[in-house]
Amino acid sequence: MMPGLLGETLAVLSALSFAMFNIVISGTKRSRGDNGVLFSVVVTIGFSFALFVVLEAGRLDLSASKDTAMAIQRAAAEVAVKHVSLELGGKNPMIICPDADLEKAGAAAVKGMNFAWQGQSCGSTSRLMLHEDVYDKVLPMVLDRIRKMKAGDPLDPTSSMGPMNSKMQYDKTMDYIEIAKKDGATLVAGGKRPSGPEFDKGFWVEPTVFTDVTMDMRIAKEEVFGPILSILKWRNIDEVIAMANDVDYGLTASIWTRDLDLTMRFVKEVEAGYIWVNGTGTHFRNVPHGGFKNSGTGREEGLDELLSYTEVKAVNIFTG
Repeated sequence: MMPGLLGETLAVLSALSFAMFNIVISGTKRSRGDNGVLFSVVVTIGFSFALFVVLEAGRLDLSASKDTAMAIQRAAAEVAVKHVSLELGGKNPMIICPDADLEKAGAAAVKGMNFAWQGQSCGSTSRLMLHEDVYDKVLPMVLDRIRKMKAGDPLDPTSSMGPMNSKMQYDKTMDYIEIAKKDGATLVAGGKRPSGPEFDKGFWVEPTVFTDVTMDMRIAKEEVFGPILSILKWRNIDEVIAMANDVDYGLTASIWTRDLDLTMRFVKEVEAGYIWVNGTGTHFRNVPHGGFKNSGTGREEGLDELLSYTEVKAVNIFTG
């Protein structure tokens, strides 16, 4: 809503699967922000509108897939020089070192995967990298927490996770489960629709965990955007940094260690735009969020984003 703070029109291109969002936000056709500035909201769907926005808008901010983002960049470049920022996907690592607080790290591995909303978050730490010395300690903790999760109505406070957003995303997730099996990963949890008549309709997938994952597998490199956690084993720091960076993405990363010198090495060498140390998932006010590589360009959630909707004008006045 940064344009609204500046009194601009906010054009929202929403996916077809977000029908309720369209209905709710389109009621805010003209609103008064906290700063008293009037701003307009236009909500629509469809490719033709996307092209219109690319042609007419001077500032583009897109959250989408890499392919969609590249198409928008190409279209924008054909019209004029435009400011385009992109918040795209991620295949994010959580690295647990031998000296970490293993109880907290194990809990964070489940939290960071965002199973509550079926892993449908670009910031999910979907690659859990466990040092070989603690692998057999952390894995049971993770599986125990996952197996206690309860799928159900998102409005039911006893539910731990809801359904997937669309049939397309459900089918994609199930396809990746089969791909992981064929590539040699070991399914140790989930991998199917939950049992029970209440799950006969809708796009439900149990929280899914694969072990014996290696970086030559698609499940280790490609974003699923579903409730699939891949667990990898590592032996030394050079190896795990190489594993963390061996993807086309670089959005988030979570590092678990008590060693400050090691922390600073990870922070320097891991290719990610938003890093947690001994934590995961939390976003902080005015801390810029964004990614490296094919995870996007520009930053959100901070002063950098606000200023990106403005342009600097230099005025020099001579008198006398």
